[in-house]
Amino acid sequence: MSNPKRKSNDRVFQWLGISCIILAVGLNFALKLTAAQYAVQGKIANRSGDYFTAESHLRKAIQLNPRHSRAYYRLGEALDGQGRYEEAIANYRQFLRLRPNSDLGYNTLGLALYNQGRLDEAIDCYRRAISINPNFSYAYNNLGLALSQQGKTGEAIANYRHALKINPDYVNVYLNLGLMVNEQGNLEEAIAYYRKAIQIDPYRASGYYYISYALYDQGKVDEAIDYSRQALKLFDSSRNAPNPALIHNWLGYMLQEQGKITEAIEEYQRAIILEPSLVEAQDNLQYAQQLLNSQKSALPSQ
Repeated sequence: MSNPKRKSNDRVFQWLGISCIILAVGLNFALKLTAAQYAVQGKIANRSGDYFTAESHLRKAIQLNPRHSRAYYRLGEALDGQGRYEEAIANYRQFLRLRPNSDLGYNTLGLALYNQGRLDEAIDCYRRAISINPNFSYAYNNLGLALSQQGKTGEAIANYRHALKINPDYVNVYLNLGLMVNEQGNLEEAIAYYRKAIQIDPYRASGYYYISYALYDQGKVDEAIDYSRQALKLFDSSRNAPNPALIHNWLGYMLQEQGKITEAIEEYQRAIILEPSLVEAQDNLQYAQQLLNSQKSALPSQ
């Protein structure tokens, strides 16, 4: 005859076992949620430019869940933002080990390698991104940029144009094409690309800045000055704006050529205030001050 007390104990042990399993599953689920929460906090910190806080959150996410692929990607961004490029590259590679079919991952790794001057590796990454996603216009643009750095102009232009087939309003491609043909001396074609860029995005300061250079090379100095002033007006609200110190220095140079030495000096001084280490502006300022002093000493005494 069976023992009722033993049956009762067996049921207790069964319920305890089930409860432990449920508890373990619940803890594992909570663990993943916590890792995800740290990853989200890291993403938010990255977007605000607080890369050190982002790094801290993302390392905690990875510690809790070593297979959290997005945490590696965002940690790469945080390290990139700190200038720790090799560490960033290592984390992008780890992301790709976990997500080998990520076109975004290969494109981002390519950018990091490009910024380190590792052009061949960057090109391989961009090509991998395109093989995964043939409609990835950003990868075509980045591939064009890397090829242009290698002097492969024809291939670069082909990739830029492919990017525009996918995305006809891709402003950066028009700017990159403009810069490339500008270097070849095709000023009218370059200006046409720049104008197309600012037609799409009228607040893109770099478009006005590049037009200014091309117009100057055509001898249209007054127009070039107007475009430089427009670039400076747009600087605060512009995306991907050029360094304003460079624009002030360039504007000063053109004003100096027109004999407007006092105005040129003011522009050089503004450039140096913004970037004290800008040697070109320092040299230009010194020369302009010498010119002004020479003009004053040449005036007849009263």
